[in-house]
Amino acid sequence: MAQLKDIVSSYQGCLDGEVREGGENLSAGERQLFCLARAILHDAACLIMDEATSSVDPGTEKALLAAAAKAFANKTVITIAVSSSP
Repeated sequence: MAQLKDIVSSYQGCLDGEVREGGENLSAGERQLFCLARAILHDAACLIMDEATSSVDPGTEKALLAAAAKAFANKTVITIAVSSSP
């Protein structure tokens, strides 16, 4: 989640910074990282990721999946991914 820390630190106001309705001032990857952070802080029993990495760059995808694997190591994780390849 170091990537999320860097993102929050870069915002004016840091943790007190504004997140607009629907996260419109965040990139797709930033929204995904924030959602994952909420699930981690909530100590959710399971994590369901539906197309979680479909609109993020490879670096963010790697960070997101690594953070999810670490935080939910002993919990249920369901990942839904659609491939356009036959």
